[in-house]
Amino acid sequence: MVHLVVMSALVFGSIYALLFAWFDVGSGNAWWIGALIGLVHGLMAGVVMAMMPAMHPRMTATATAGSPSGPAVELKPPGPFAKNYGAATPPGVVMAHVIYGLVVGLVYALLAS
Repeated sequence: MVHLVVMSALVFGSIYALLFAWFDVGSGNAWWIGALIGLVHGLMAGVVMAMMPAMHPRMTATATAGSPSGPAVELKPPGPFAKNYGAATPPGVVMAHVIYGLVVGLVYALLAS
């Protein structure tokens, strides 16, 4: 929920808007430039997913039986582009970011006109 609401709307939406302003994107071509920025964003996110075990404590820790709150849940590391979560996940990760960029571009075009 935090990733969707805070990061998507506030942080990444603002970064996309700054990139649109920096590249002097007009309202007529904001949708495809947004999709292109989304593609780059998706490729970078896919590469960063391979580093998740270094940052997430439950991807490296072993489950401990008998703790007061129950056994710890061990998560499977996603790997690059989350390929360990199924064959459809890597293209899904990239396409979700492309669609996000497209939508941000369309919203930017509506607000800029």
